[in-house]
Amino acid sequence: AKKLEKAKIPTLFLTMSKDSFASPQEATLLVGEIFGTEDRAQEIADFLDEQFEIIKSKNLADKTDKPTVYQEKGSGTREEYDSTGIGDGWGTLIEFAGGENIAVDHVGEKSKIDPEYLITTNPDYIFVTTALGYYTIEDAQEKIDSSVGEYVQRKGWDKLNAVQDNNVFAFFHDHSRNQFTFYPALKMAKIFYPDEFADINPDERLKEFFDRFMPTEYQDGVWFYQ
Repeated sequence: AKKLEKAKIPTLFLTMSKDSFASPQEATLLVGEIFGTEDRAQEIADFLDEQFEIIKSKNLADKTDKPTVYQEKGSGTREEYDSTGIGDGWGTLIEFAGGENIAVDHVGEKSKIDPEYLITTNPDYIFVTTALGYYTIEDAQEKIDSSVGEYVQRKGWDKLNAVQDNNVFAFFHDHSRNQFTFYPALKMAKIFYPDEFADINPDERLKEFFDRFMPTEYQDGVWFYQ
């Protein structure tokens, strides 16, 4: 950035991770202002706001019997646990969607959960956020096999309700910090509360976003796996 400044080239740094539910809209509006496409940018920002409002309208924070959830980043191994989200990123999404994150107040310095605590707590759902996204079906399956496929074979995991009930899910890790954040938020909320979100199809809404706003096709990626 300093070299660009010295060359008198204006530099704009956009961050979408500060606030998963507002930063993507702010970044989009700023880009629209720069390129003189304010109306287009506002249309995108409004679409994102509408998706989050669907979840907010359900008052999920008031639920007294929330499903328990464990999330782990998918760069670990069968033996080595990776970090889990707590106060930001995926932790924030879990809370927003009406889940109870079992990792809150129960992780070490590197945000890694104690395996014994996880087994004892026995969460209803497990989310592994891994390297999905713009991959072919074959490449995405390889990523899934090396992350979720390894995790479910950990010692004691065969006793977990989430594993036994097939409630282990993989999400594209970057979706907690970009313009697609609405998708895992809707997906989680529907997983947790299928009756309340019976008329909402998160995949159709993701496809709508691609059709209306993206230069690539919806089919050009893998975003979710059960």
